[in-house]
This record gives sequence, C-alpha cells and structure tokens, in this order.
Amino acid sequence: MRKTTLLAILIILFIGIFGFSAFYPQTYRHEIKVPVSVNKTPEHIINAKNLAKWWLPFATGDSSREIISSTPHQKVSLGNDYIEVLESNSVNTMIIAGNENSARTIVLQVTPDNVDINNSSVTLIYKSTLLRKLFGEDDIIKNALASLNNFKTYLGSTKLIYGYDIQRVKVKDTAFIFGSDTVPSNQKLQGTISLYKKLVDFSKEKKAVYNGVRIFHSQAIEGNKVILFAGIGIENPITTNPGDKFQYKGMPGGKNLLVVEYEGKYSEIPDIYSSLKKYIEEHKLVSMAIPFEKFISEGFGFADSQQVKVLVTYPIY
Repeated sequence: MRKTTLLAILIILFIGIFGFSAFYPQTYRHEIKVPVSVNKTPEHIINAKNLAKWWLPFATGDSSREIISSTPHQKVSLGNDYIEVLESNSVNTMIIAGNENSARTIVLQVTPDNVDINNSSVTLIYKSTLLRKLFGEDDIIKNALASLNNFKTYLGSTKLIYGYDIQRVKVKDTAFIFGSDTVPSNQKLQGTISLYKKLVDFSKEKKAVYNGVRIFHSQAIEGNKVILFAGIGIENPITTNPGDKFQYKGMPGGKNLLVVEYEGKYSEIPDIYSSLKKYIEEHKLVSMAIPFEKFISEGFGFADSQQVKVLVTYPIY
C-alpha cells in the first residue's frame, strides 16, 4: 500500500513538473557566425531598410508594397506582417515581430567572434515553452529562426547589401594611351566621342595597334563643365613625348580591382560608383587610382537613356 502511494505521489510530481515545464516560458538562444565585424553588423539589424532585406517574410515578399518608417521607431510593414526595432545598444537590439493575430518580442545580440575580428556572432534570444519546442513554434518564431540563417547569406552577398554583385579581380589590360578634355556638361556625349576619335588617330600616328579596349571616367567641375578622362588599349608599349597631348601609361598588371559587371541604362553608373566607394570604406580598403568604366558595348560614348554593358571598376590596394 505504501509503495502504491509512493508511486502515485511520484507520478503526480512528475506530471506536475512536466506540466510546469511544458507551459512555463523559458529563454532559448540560437547563434550563428557572420562574415562581418562586430562594428558593422548592427547597422544591418537596427535599420529597417536593411532589416527588410533578410527578415522573413519581407525578404521574399513584394518590396514595392513595403512600408518603411523611422518614427517613432525603425519599422517595416508588409500587409499584416510587421517588425519594429524597440531599442538597441552596441550589443543588444530588441525587436517586436508580429501580424494581425499575435506579436513576439525578440532580442538580437551581436558579439565579437573569438577567432576572426572580421567576423561576429549573432544570437537570437526569445521566450518559448517546452510544449512549443516539442510540437512546433508559431509562425513568428519560425520566421525569426529562418531569418537568422538567412542573415548569414545576406551578409555574404554584395548584391543584397550594396545593390550590385561586386567582384575582386586582377588587372589584365596594361598598355594604354590616355587623354582628357574639358567640355560643357550638355556636350559630354559629343565631347567623349571626339576625344576617343583623337585617341585612335594618335595611336595610328604612333603606329600603335588599338585593341578595342576603351576605359572612361568623367568628373563634373564648376562652371557647369565636365572633365573627360579616356583611354584606349594598345597591343604594346610605345614612347610618347612630354609635350604630346596624349600620353602612354602602363597599368600595373596583377594589381587588384573591384568590378561590377553592369547591363542597363547608362544613367545608373554614378550609383554603382557610390556603392563601390561604400564597399571600400566598409572593408577598410584603399583606392589606388580614379575609378573608371570599361566599355563592353560598341561605341565611344553613351547617352544617359541608352542601354549599355559596362564594367564599372575601382582600383584598390
């Protein structure tokens, strides 16, 4: 009888403990390593525009329907789904993610990686119950866990972060004839075509073999004018005199370049330069020369409305 009573008590205690554990909220953590330093990672969390690029369902939704606001907090909404940054410091960011049915408070913690200073650890911290862990979390937590894994993919993609696929390559074309002209801004296209014609004529004069490579850069200056810098590739080095209008220059073969292979309207080129500059700053690189465009499309100059294929390039150390 005593054994039966003791067993019953033990069973009741077990059921009580299990029941308490099953329904009592506990703190759970899910951690990943990301390829970005601890100083730069938080900006991709606390900024709603960046957050929407990797947090689900926004990352896979129709971005044209997103509503992004910064008052009173950074927030992004899409239909009935929303995510809002409640508060943040150098380590922790508290957010609330929800929909028309429910909302959950979640903390994202960013800490240094113990091995590589260029990496960091990101931990998702949330409350849940054993019952939910056993039988499945709600959609908000499921999205949060999937989003954290998505975050690593996002931080490894230059296209998602900077808007363009940025590649690091080596200098291949090394022999060029360079020249420049200053023209009114509204004559940029005609001036560019004229400058290239002069370069090609000069190459013939010097008996240099033009190989079809064309590189270009322009810079607006005061007085509503623009300086045009152009170069054509040649097969072999030549000798130019100090007094010549055009000069031979050899690019250092094997040096590093950042390159975006772009196809679209020529008017977008300045945006690509801005993204490359931001990439250089955030990765603590040093530019070694002015950026330039390497024309792939046929021609010696393009209007802003033209569809072109161009390699937008930034030399770096």
